[in-house]
Amino acid sequence: MNITNVLVVDDDSAMCRINLDQLVATRTEELRESEERFRLFVDAVGDYALLMLDPQGCVISWNAGAERIKGYKPHEIIGQHFSRFYLPDAIEKQHPDEELRIAAKEGRHAEEGWRVRKDGSRFLADVVITAIHDNTGTLRGSAKVTRDITERKLAEKRLQEQASLLDQTQDAMYVWDLEWRIIYWNRGAERLYGWTAEEVMGTRPGELFSATASATYFEEVEDAIMENGSWTGEEEQVSKSGKKLIVNSRCILLRDEQDKPKSVLVTSTDITDLKKIQSQMLRTQRLESIGTLAGGIAHDLNNSLAPILMVTGLLRMQYPGATEMIDTVESSAKRGADMVRQLLTFAKGVEGERLLVDPGRLLKEMAQIIKSTFPKNIQLRTLYAKQLHPILGDATQLHQVLLNLCVNARDAMPTGGTLSLEAENAEIDATYASAVPDAKPGRYLAWRIKDTGTGIPPKILERIFEPFFSTKGPDKGTGLGLSTVIGIVKSHGGFVQIYSVPGQGSTFSIYLPAEVSSAADTAVLPKVETTFRGHGETILVVDDEANVRQAARAVLTSLNFKVITADNGVEALVQVAEKRTELRAIITDLHMPNMDGLTFVRVLKSMLPEAGIIVASGRVEEREANEFTALGVVALLEKPFTQEKLEEALKTLFQK
Repeated sequence: MNITNVLVVDDDSAMCRINLDQLVATRTEELRESEERFRLFVDAVGDYALLMLDPQGCVISWNAGAERIKGYKPHEIIGQHFSRFYLPDAIEKQHPDEELRIAAKEGRHAEEGWRVRKDGSRFLADVVITAIHDNTGTLRGSAKVTRDITERKLAEKRLQEQASLLDQTQDAMYVWDLEWRIIYWNRGAERLYGWTAEEVMGTRPGELFSATASATYFEEVEDAIMENGSWTGEEEQVSKSGKKLIVNSRCILLRDEQDKPKSVLVTSTDITDLKKIQSQMLRTQRLESIGTLAGGIAHDLNNSLAPILMVTGLLRMQYPGATEMIDTVESSAKRGADMVRQLLTFAKGVEGERLLVDPGRLLKEMAQIIKSTFPKNIQLRTLYAKQLHPILGDATQLHQVLLNLCVNARDAMPTGGTLSLEAENAEIDATYASAVPDAKPGRYLAWRIKDTGTGIPPKILERIFEPFFSTKGPDKGTGLGLSTVIGIVKSHGGFVQIYSVPGQGSTFSIYLPAEVSSAADTAVLPKVETTFRGHGETILVVDDEANVRQAARAVLTSLNFKVITADNGVEALVQVAEKRTELRAIITDLHMPNMDGLTFVRVLKSMLPEAGIIVASGRVEEREANEFTALGVVALLEKPFTQEKLEEALKTLFQK
């Protein structure tokens, strides 16, 4: 170094000369101390690999963090090019040199990428290269800082996967802090409530979707969470659109590393539809109970009506002048029997096989129900075509269709109005069928149920067949009536058309495929008066009702049969044992004390295999009917039955 003198100006503006060697020595010592302090700092930062590179990228310093992260001792790496930490494909693409070039040009370069340790293992690195220039702008080298972020990235990936799973779940999951403000909101919560995460952050749940609940309710929930660490319960909530929800919420208190409460995780499951289904199941169970009760009532009523219907024929013969009065008695008894049958049909929901059905008769039966049960301020109007096409269907289900539509019409006329039941034959052509869903060209039977009620707004009309959709209160409807109607009609190959004007009423048109080829089979033929008479044969009548036994004795005696009776199965078997040589037929009730009809028939067949048996009952289950048929029972008479029905059964029995 050349020795020169420099001119400096001190604080007093005095001129003096200082030997440059002395200045250099002083600055060199300061620099040496700075480098030592920097080295100590670099070595102390063990989580970072801090190294200095010369302008060509060779390592000129190496800290303890670099040794820990990359595995090299200082003497193994100093003087080596820093590219040895890169993957082969990165070296081939000259990526390390590109990093130095960018840092030199822009002053700094940062990236994340895979690097290689001494043992060949890979790690994900966060790298920052900073160019170092002197006062003249000449590149003197680079400072390179590397941090191993493999674990952090893996943790972030796990969190992302977990967050993705949380978003995939159908449940709403959200977190609120100890100030009861939402800090996390998953996709399930967005789907359930309608708000996005951006819309709800920082809001209180009570202010958001539980506005109908009282403040004390939330205070009680919060106290329970803080005291017990969790809370579970059902809540009524409201979505962004105003839809009412019932959710099952589970709240769990989350704690930090010091076991201090930090937040609350809430998982809410939408159970709105489940609650509706449960409610419907309870109603179904109640209906089943009503069906059981109705069965018992029907048995007693049938036993009361049976003697009336059986003896009306005898009364006509004995009192020919009172035919009109006797006809009235018989008609009333038949109407009572029909009402009992309808009660059993609707209460028990018994479904029969698909048979030819007279649609006019179904409407007439529906009209009887309306006259008996609907408010008097609703006027009934009926209009039927003379010759209606028969339909192939389940009479019980079709009754249900008419009942649901008529009940809806009644509810649409709370202050009264006119309910019209109409039936006519219809022809659907290809043009009309192409414009109507589920319609096919052909002949149909059309029912129309009209009311003059409130009508249905267009927006509601689009949804009336949706399950659980109802405009009625929770105590007045389940929302399943019209969905049941459309399901039954479609299962019968038909379709439904609706016309409604708000304030003017509604018309529901039900189209069911007609069985035109069978029309002749169902035509009503003139009644031919024929009486089947016996030749003194002995018939045993078994029934626990004295009036039924007495009426049966009178009718059978008038038909020239000898009659013996028993009031239960045990007594009847005694009679069979005594009269087995002369006994030709047995007419037995199904439901009796001591021994039921089915057991009685089984024993009777073992004692007297050749005996002809007729079973009479108000209700026979399908399983019982099949077993009676297998046992050789000639006929099943539905109580209450007329003398004509009894004669038909006896004719079948004695002509076998």
